Amino acid sequence: MKFRKKPVVIEAITFDELVAYGLQAATKGNVHNGVPWVFNYNGHPITHESDDCYLIPTDEGTMKMQRGDMLLTGVVGEIYPCKIDVFEKTYESAAAGPVTNEGAAVKAAIDCAEWLGCIAGMLKGCGSDELCQDPECDQCMAFRLCHRYYEAMNRAGLVRPATPTVTE
Repeated sequence: MKFRKKPVVIEAITFDELVAYGLQAATKGNVHNGVPWVFNYNGHPITHESDDCYLIPTDEGTMKMQRGDMLLTGVVGEIYPCKIDVFEKTYESAAAGPVTNEGAAVKAAIDCAEWLGCIAGMLKGCGSDELCQDPECDQCMAFRLCHRYYEAMNRAGLVRPATPTVTE
């Protein structure tokens, strides 16, 4: 059986951002060679192993976060390191817009347009390649309905703002 991750927003920081956070949080005498040795991050104790590695307590045990890794804070506050290549394949910036199922919304609009293509021969049409304004033209009215469906999903935040491209 296959599963898909639910669209959720997580927090993620780089190794250098963790060091900067630790420098602000560290007590005097707890910084060596410009890096913090022990500090708390979101209620979790972070321990220096080397200048290029921190020990991160996770639900699965202690894991190493190395330079180039990301530190993720999950949906229930858990933290865990993630290799950058895995991170880039799994996550995208939430600043780009709301977390959505854009693919499903676009597929629904495409399915609607394909449905129009299948029934176009059964609909009374004007014969024009352009959308007409005639309310008696079933083909143009049906296309407008599909376009309105897509736009309604867009306004509801189900897709990122975009102009749908219709190809024939």
